[in-house]
Amino acid sequence: MEEIRTARLVLRQFRESDHGDLFELLSQLENDEFEGYPGITRESCGEHLLARLGSEEYLAVELAAEGRAMRQYLLRASPV
Repeated sequence: MEEIRTARLVLRQFRESDHGDLFELLSQLENDEFEGYPGITRESCGEHLLARLGSEEYLAVELAAEGRAMRQYLLRASPV
């Protein structure tokens, strides 16, 4: 997938360098009712990152000015 850029945001695939940002995001969601990651650690975050690397389903959203992943989206194709 090619990156999609706007003046403020970049929608792109995850990179290995996103580990710290992904850990920060997932640890904020640790006890979330809908998307929880109970017991998330830096080590287990590495496993989550591996599942996202090269994936066409998981996309990282970054603020263009900061250059760091701030959110993730899971895209799933549905039959029409």
